[in-house]
Amino acid sequence: TLASLHGWTVRLHRTDIQCNRYGTDVTSRNFASGPLHVGCTFRIQLTALVKDKYLKEAEGTNPAKWVYTDNWDRPVKVKKANCTHGEMCTPGTQNRIAASQRGGKYINDVPINTLYTLLNYWEHDGKLPTSTIKKAMARVWPKKKVVSKSDVFNIKVKVMRLFKVFKNTNGDYEAFKKMVNASDFLSGIDNETSIDDDEAYELAQSMWAEVNDAVENKDEALFSFIDFLKLIAARAKGFTYKLATEEIVTRRSGSGTGASVGGSGKKKLIGVLWQTATMRRNFELFGDVIGLDMMKRGLNKLLWPYAGVAMYDENKQLCLACEGVLCGERSDMYKFIADFLRTSTPKRTLEDIMIVAGDAFFTQALVRELGFTNARFVWDRWHLLDSGLEKIFGKSWYGKLKDFLVQMVQSDS
Repeated sequence: TLASLHGWTVRLHRTDIQCNRYGTDVTSRNFASGPLHVGCTFRIQLTALVKDKYLKEAEGTNPAKWVYTDNWDRPVKVKKANCTHGEMCTPGTQNRIAASQRGGKYINDVPINTLYTLLNYWEHDGKLPTSTIKKAMARVWPKKKVVSKSDVFNIKVKVMRLFKVFKNTNGDYEAFKKMVNASDFLSGIDNETSIDDDEAYELAQSMWAEVNDAVENKDEALFSFIDFLKLIAARAKGFTYKLATEEIVTRRSGSGTGASVGGSGKKKLIGVLWQTATMRRNFELFGDVIGLDMMKRGLNKLLWPYAGVAMYDENKQLCLACEGVLCGERSDMYKFIADFLRTSTPKRTLEDIMIVAGDAFFTQALVRELGFTNARFVWDRWHLLDSGLEKIFGKSWYGKLKDFLVQMVQSDS
């Protein structure tokens, strides 16, 4: 009660009541609002004046005995008290919000009905935008509590983990509430909780879909996506990403009628790749033969092509070595992909790759230039049949040869 009136958060520990900013901070993470533990001196030590007793039954060779426990619902005695906050702890609205944030209170105590609302959004729209999460949490969190990117990320993870429970209840709120209360889903996640590989992949896809749907300020949405990638990398073991940048070229007026062109020292973002632990394992196991291509259709507002390094696993199923979005189908972007694979998967060198499949953008010389020095370039099946044969044999032979090869591929011989 005292803490709620004076704007700080209490921590109960055995016989002590203390401000939750006691002790010293042990984390290396830098928080904008400061660390949780700052050496606050507020502490009250209590002694229970009434004890309850119960008989503990005999176990094996141990005889039955009376056990005494403190009854904290009866009168207690203040044994020792220091009722002043010290060091960097200055109770007030913002202090309490910061302390509650550091202690995980807001994420741990999300109301069930709010989670239920967010799950309905996710099921109906197939995504959960940052704006939707912020609007929902603004109704249940203090007005002065800023909904950070970390909050949005943690809420999205929580909703994602609850989705299977939600689906099993078929939209019945009472059944959902019972199932959630009977589980540990409401315990939330704190800043150190890890996420598994499937969750990391789903989160990256979800965050990128949000960039695609951004109506205003694409640059802001893109950099928010990068912030989320940082959060995923901090919590998902084996997840890694890399940003592609290029220097902004400026044109300056020179002496006379000429003009000079030079770098401004500033860089702009032109792409991003990411890789989960599963993707890394895929490349280590099945990277002898890879397919390189970019989807050039305008499927996102930035008009950046989707890029992925594809392979077949032991079951002839498609799997990926990495994926991302890059500004265009250019040789330097493919070089960026190759360099990313080299650094992110050291157990599979580029020299180990035997075959690189792609479209007419590639040549054997380009494949070698990218670092695949021992690989042979082949057209993938689609581009071979669609354009490669015609380029080699001409239109007159193209149709007959294409039909013959299709029959051979489809035959069992």
